[in-house]
Amino acid sequence: MAKNATINMRVDASLKTDVERILQALGISTTEAINMFLNRVRLSRGIPFSVQMTDDEFRRYLAECPLDDEAISPEEASSIKAALSEIKEGKVASFDEIKRSLGK
Repeated sequence: MAKNATINMRVDASLKTDVERILQALGISTTEAINMFLNRVRLSRGIPFSVQMTDDEFRRYLAECPLDDEAISPEEASSIKAALSEIKEGKVASFDEIKRSLGK
């Protein structure tokens, strides 16, 4: 397959250094690693690893959400307040609890 496209990106310098050191120990270049990642995204039709919050992280996010932020609509603020209330009252099951109940 012809390689005729370029991706330019900026990353933290220390992240780049650390990753390059690890990849060098594995015997692959950063370009090869990025190509591996992109091919895996194509094969899996998505990010090839979980990118979601745990139940605890989501509860903390809701609790810390600034409801007076002008980027949050009044409807969204109301939904967040309702969700927090339901969590505090034990009216919801976490995703982890549902998975456990299904034996997964």
